Amino acid sequence: MPQLNPQTTKLLNVLIVDDNVDAASAMAMFLEQMGYLVTAVHHPTDAMLAVEEVAFDFFLVDIGLPDIDGYELVKQLKQKVLNHNAIFAAHTAYGDEAYRQKSLACGFTYHFVKTSDVVEIMSALEQMHERTRAGRTI
Repeated sequence: MPQLNPQTTKLLNVLIVDDNVDAASAMAMFLEQMGYLVTAVHHPTDAMLAVEEVAFDFFLVDIGLPDIDGYELVKQLKQKVLNHNAIFAAHTAYGDEAYRQKSLACGFTYHFVKTSDVVEIMSALEQMHERTRAGRTI
């Protein structure tokens, strides 16, 4: 389990895609306090534009988005990302096993339920940080 102690910047770029502005802002503030470089957007179009400019390492994507859902968005993002070792995590209220399986089939590495403890998300980020720091690809 990761230690939730703020450290120096970890130099991992995180993109949060969530149409719930309050939820995205709260998660962004928390991750920034933990040392991550965070961008939060609230529409899939904004996510597609963001990946053209930044090589994000970790994507935290809501499933229930306007216009296209997170499943379709992750497929499109994977075709455009600058960092081909990036990790994609669903962050959604959809928690049953069918949604988890669909997330994995669509290209997500993780499926976090929004009511779950943020420790799970931090654990995934810390694992990625350790692999990056050790010079290994993800």
